[in-house]
Amino acid sequence: MVFGLSVVSGWRGTVSPLDRNSSPADYATPMATGRFDRSGIRIIRRPSTSATRNTSRLTIRWPRAPSVSHDTVSAVSEIGDAVAALQPQPRGNRWSSLSYCVLDAVWSLNTRYYSVVVPLVERVAAAFGDTKPTTHVLQTDPVPLPMLLARYPDARTLTNDTNAQLTSSRGGILRSEAVLRYARILVEHEISDLAAAQDLLAGPDGRWRNIDASLSAVPGDGRFGIRRGYLWMLCGNDDLVKPDRMVLRWLSRLRPGVGADEARRLLTEVAAELTDRLGRPVTPWMVDHAIWLEERAR
Repeated sequence: MVFGLSVVSGWRGTVSPLDRNSSPADYATPMATGRFDRSGIRIIRRPSTSATRNTSRLTIRWPRAPSVSHDTVSAVSEIGDAVAALQPQPRGNRWSSLSYCVLDAVWSLNTRYYSVVVPLVERVAAAFGDTKPTTHVLQTDPVPLPMLLARYPDARTLTNDTNAQLTSSRGGILRSEAVLRYARILVEHEISDLAAAQDLLAGPDGRWRNIDASLSAVPGDGRFGIRRGYLWMLCGNDDLVKPDRMVLRWLSRLRPGVGADEARRLLTEVAAELTDRLGRPVTPWMVDHAIWLEERAR
């Protein structure tokens, strides 16, 4: 059986699948010409050596596997061993509203999570009469973003129910202002609740990138868009991780000097390896969260 073959109209001849273990030199000749089909498989046209038959021979050359350095493989394996020992678990209770996710994402960077962020989100939820702002199974969003904007028309009113922290000590804005800017951008793009956010993440990549780029203009984004990545993770995208200070600190003990961009790639690869190794789904979110919990306990 031949996979990914696209035969040019008018060509006649035979098709020979390559042995993946063969050397390209075993098949290439100076006279051979070819191209790549959409799957990346090279199709070579080689004139027949027979003088009595006007035929051509097509040879399929499988593309070489991407080069993966031994250092990368070793790092993924070592980190995978350490994460497996943490017993990464599926997501438990989560915020029931996109408004709560936005508050969490904006306030959690460089802030104590359980002593500051969680009580802050709970105070805003209580202002809407929501005494149980977390859930295991998502239902109707209790506080869509338009409700948040209606109750808190400016940063001052939201600050009264949260705090006066800035996004940065140098040139930062009130985090309450950052929350409202996030909310306005999302509503402008018709993302008003958690259901809409999850539809966005499951939909065309171009639309998500456009909205993500708009959110990046709000001060306090963090290096490599950490705040935005965390927001999408809170909204339900288990393929995104938040390489914040605690995650980077944990990783640095295994891979000194690791940056946020490399951390995101490594943890994604670790999730794939642990899925195979443990025989159960392990998402980047589960890997990130297990590391975060472990580092928080230090």
